[in-house]
Amino acid sequence: MRQIRQRLHEAGISLKATDEVLDFLEEAGFDPQFGARPLKRVLQRVILNELSKDILSGRVSKDTVVEAVLEDGAVKFENVEMPAV
Repeated sequence: MRQIRQRLHEAGISLKATDEVLDFLEEAGFDPQFGARPLKRVLQRVILNELSKDILSGRVSKDTVVEAVLEDGAVKFENVEMPAV
């Protein structure tokens, strides 16, 4: 998650995630056989891919703080605040 936040920061986006989202990612990214190895794929699919779609569609703005929230069993992104100028 730290690497994702760093990549987004370079693009002018700050990412916050609720505890519910972090718990969801933890559960979805853990496999008893493989441990936490699948977590990277879950982060790619659930965070990066979906956030990229929202950025390209204009739903999420650059130069803003974005919060990841769990809604209807899926991670959604919302613009929270614009940074001070």
